[in-house]
Formats: sequence, C-alpha cells, structure tokens
Amino acid sequence: YDAFDLIKQENGGPNKFVERKQEAIASRRHANTLPHYKDQLPDKIRKNLTDKYKGFEFDKVYFVDMEDFYGYVVELENDEDTEVHLRISPEGEILSEKIEKD
Repeated sequence: YDAFDLIKQENGGPNKFVERKQEAIASRRHANTLPHYKDQLPDKIRKNLTDKYKGFEFDKVYFVDMEDFYGYVVELENDEDTEVHLRISPEGEILSEKIEKD
C-alpha cells in the first residue's frame, strides 16, 4: 500500500502530494480459489523468462506470500515433455530452478 502526505497550501493554492516510499508496505494478497487462476508476472520478468527458456510456455504462475517464501512460483513446459519449475523473487531473481523430463 502507498504511503503519502497531502499538504494543504495556506494561500489557497493546489495541495501538495508527497510520497513516503520508505514507509510503504507491500500489498496484501490472498489465496485464490479459482481452479485455473494464474497470477500475472511483471512484464520484465516475463520477458526475461521467455528469452531464457525459448520454446517453453507458461503453465502455472502463482504469487506466494508465506513466511518461508515471498515471490513467484512458475512452471514452464515445452513440446518435448520437459518442465521447468522456478521460484522467483519479486524483483525477478531466479532463486531455484528444477528441470524435469518425462
């Protein structure tokens, strides 16, 4: 959530909006119960993964907000029955990668 101050001008001029980014808190999330729901990856992360894993398609994308992990869980697959399981930080760093061939 954003943190900001709204400063009113005594002379009747327009109010001043001051962001307090260092005090902002991360948005709250909830577990989605829709069976085929996928979270959206930020465009930069999606592009980096598409470039790195050519020929793969996104199968699952979930945002996880738990004590032991905060970030994206992504599963990719290709036509050759290969799956890639990733844990990615909110900034886009790949924290773990597991490749499985069927």
